[in-house]
Amino acid sequence: MPGPINNIHDKFFKALVADIGFAREFLSQFLPTEVKDIIDLSSLTSQQYGFVNQHLQEYFVDAVFCCHLQNHSEECLISILLEHKSQIEKQTSLQVLGYLAQAYLNQWQNGKKLQPIIPIVYYHGARKWQMYSIVDLMSVLPTALKPYIPDFESVFIDVARMNDESIFALQHTLLRAAVLTQKYSRDPKALLDRIQTIFGTLSPQEARNLLPPLVVYYFEIVDIRDEKLVELLAELPPMIKSDIMSTYDQIIQKGIEKGIEKGIEKGIEKGIEKGIAQKQKDVILNAHKSGVSLDLIANIVGITVEEVKQILNQTGQI
Repeated sequence: MPGPINNIHDKFFKALVADIGFAREFLSQFLPTEVKDIIDLSSLTSQQYGFVNQHLQEYFVDAVFCCHLQNHSEECLISILLEHKSQIEKQTSLQVLGYLAQAYLNQWQNGKKLQPIIPIVYYHGARKWQMYSIVDLMSVLPTALKPYIPDFESVFIDVARMNDESIFALQHTLLRAAVLTQKYSRDPKALLDRIQTIFGTLSPQEARNLLPPLVVYYFEIVDIRDEKLVELLAELPPMIKSDIMSTYDQIIQKGIEKGIEKGIEKGIEKGIEKGIAQKQKDVILNAHKSGVSLDLIANIVGITVEEVKQILNQTGQI
């Protein structure tokens, strides 16, 4: 069973791919053509289990999917491995090999027919990284010994190294916004400069159900009280702007609208404080039900984590 996810970047991505429509679009964009030609993505289903054991939790979080092969009764599994190590290692292919071995062993131990597994390594770190095969890691390998070395393909996605043009070419607007946000997730200023590109081109139909995770993730990186952000939000399309504000209930709405309306110094802080005084309890409960972390709730509301816990305890939420 997968362990808890403590990395905000992984939480964000897992929240998105939990939506089967988004997962299907993601795979449609990033799987090799020869793979897409033999699988039926319309049959894609999310699996409630993963194959990351305690030894691999340091390196990966996984999201596992199953789909039928084209014109065939057999199925295959697709595992998206979220690479979250702070230190880049050349030996990642060995860790993926360990993951695959664990996955196939798990199938066998549970009496299941072995299904092929397509591993996708999704990396959004700041440092440039190349994924080496096991053969590449060996300085000397005589040809006669190659058949004895495990060799397999992985789909490797290095988000930070994707150029903006290729991201803009993604047709699904929420996928485009999510990938762009993760590309610049280590650079809050760059994210702030691209707020119009990220939110301004979103299709309300595509973003409606998954906009909250994107907004929460974005504002966990970018300072919510930044006055420049207030100005930029005012330029967003009305429907998207409304959805963004509703994600934070009355906090952002009151803080931003009052700050813009009155144009007073530190208007956003005053607006937020007033919103907290009126709606603090409801905001905390709604945010907790939506899966927002306690740390982020405390940061948004402006109280301590312990005070958030007390309110949740009083209402029987934890």
